[in-house]
Amino acid sequence: MAVELIGAIAGAGSFVLEAVKCLAAPIGRPFKYLYNYDTNFRNLEKEVRTLKNTRNDVQEKVTDAEVNVEEIKQSVKDWQTTVNNTITEAERLIQEKEDNPGCFKGLRPNCITRYKHSKKAFKLKQDIVLKQEEKFDRVSYPTILLEKNFDKLRDDVSKLTNARCKVQRKVEEAKSNEEEIEEDVKKWLEDVDSIIVKADDLIKNQSSIGTDRKTRYQKSKAASELMEDKIDPLLQQEVKFDRVSYPTIPLEKNFDKLRDDVLKLKNARLKVQCKITEAKNNVEEITEDVNKWLEDVDSIIIIAEELIENQSN
Repeated sequence: MAVELIGAIAGAGSFVLEAVKCLAAPIGRPFKYLYNYDTNFRNLEKEVRTLKNTRNDVQEKVTDAEVNVEEIKQSVKDWQTTVNNTITEAERLIQEKEDNPGCFKGLRPNCITRYKHSKKAFKLKQDIVLKQEEKFDRVSYPTILLEKNFDKLRDDVSKLTNARCKVQRKVEEAKSNEEEIEEDVKKWLEDVDSIIVKADDLIKNQSSIGTDRKTRYQKSKAASELMEDKIDPLLQQEVKFDRVSYPTIPLEKNFDKLRDDVLKLKNARLKVQCKITEAKNNVEEITEDVNKWLEDVDSIIIIAEELIENQSN
C-alpha cells in the first residue's frame, strides 16, 4: 500500500511538472519582453543609427548616378521608400517610450504599454537587420551618353544606307535577268526602310530634347536600343546576301533537253518491250523488277509529255 501511494505521488508530481512547463512558455514570453525592455530599445536605437548611415551611403550613390544622367534601379527606389518608412516607425516608437505614462500617477511603469513597446521594438530591430543585409554594388543602369550615342547612330544609319544600296543594285540586276528575288531579301529591304525612317526621326528630334535628365536618358536609351536590337542585326544579315535571287532557269533549253530525254526513255522502253515479247515466246516468266520498271517509265513519260504540252501556257 505504501509503495502504491509513493508511485501515485510520483506520478502526480510528473503531471504537475509537465503542466508547469506548458504554462511557463506562454507566460514567460511577456516577462521576457518586460525584462528586456531597455535592452530592446537600446538595440533598436543602435540599428536605426546604422540603417541611417546605410541609407545615406545609398543616397550618395543615387545622387552621383543622377548627375551622370543614369536611370536608378527600381529595387533601389523601393528599398529607399521602405527604409524611410521603417526609420519613421522606429523613431515614433522610441518617442512613445519617452512619453510612456506610468501607473499610480507615474510612480510605477505601465506594464501593459511597456510589454507592447518592447515587443514592437524587438521585431522592428529584426526587420532593420534584414534591411541592412541588402547590398547595392550598383544603384543605377550603366551611363548612356546622349551625344556619343547619337553620333554612333548617324554612323550606323550611314552604314545601313550603303548596305541597302548594294543589295538594291543586286536586286535590280537579278530582275533584269528575270530572276525571282528571295523572300528574305524582300523582307530585309522593307525592314531597313522602316528602321532608317525611325532613326532619322530620332536624329531630327535630338536638338529639341532639352536638358531634362529623364528625357535625355530615354532618348539616348532609345537610340542605343535601335542600334543594338535592329541596325546591328540588319547589317550582319546583309553580309550573308551573296545572292539575292534564285538561280536563273533557262526555260527553252530545259524543255529541249526534256524532249530529248523522253525520246531516249521511249527508245529504251521499246528495247525492253522487245525482249519481253521474245521471253514470252519462249514461255519464260518476266521478273517483277522489269514489270515495275515498265510501269514507272509509262508514268514518267505521261508526266513529261503533259509538261511539254503545257509549255506554251
